[in-house]
Amino acid sequence: MRVDSSEIVTFVDPPVVEVVAAVSFSGMSNATFLSSGDLWRSRLQAGFPSLELQGSNDPQTETFTGEGAVAPAGFAFTVLQAPPLPRVWMTSADGQELLQLQSNWFAANWRKVRPEDEYSRWPGRLKAFERNWAVVDQWVSGRGERALPTQCEVTYINHITPVAGLWEEHKDSHRMFKTASFKTRLEMESFSWQTH
Repeated sequence: MRVDSSEIVTFVDPPVVEVVAAVSFSGMSNATFLSSGDLWRSRLQAGFPSLELQGSNDPQTETFTGEGAVAPAGFAFTVLQAPPLPRVWMTSADGQELLQLQSNWFAANWRKVRPEDEYSRWPGRLKAFERNWAVVDQWVSGRGERALPTQCEVTYINHITPVAGLWEEHKDSHRMFKTASFKTRLEMESFSWQTH
């Protein structure tokens, strides 16, 4: 379902510092992933001249139990026969655009690198994701495999600065987020809120 862009809330000065549009998928073999340098060199290097390796990302998977309820997270223990494959980062010249690829996950990020960088809004982020995912999908298909999406995600990372009288320290977060109903006198270095 597409949302009409006129229905999207727009802020004059959004606190967004990063947006991630991502897809988990199956169907890419390790051999194909290990050839992803060819994908970068032949199809993505012009727009993303920097390439580096990062540790692998373990994508979150939501499991629904019926009636729309999400199953509680479980504990997993895995023994590997070999080290996990890395994640490839491909970065634009200005550092704002980042593509991440590993054998089961792809993401297109926008990052605020300098204070004057402006967030291009969701319609622009969706187009960037769709365009770059199509390149990856076509490349995988060209190798005789099929990247089958299993879950999509959108992550917004916002930095919310203190506002006198509303909140001034992390321990005051309950004043900003009603779902964060706890109050504490402890000194907190940071406050992070994640919802699934």
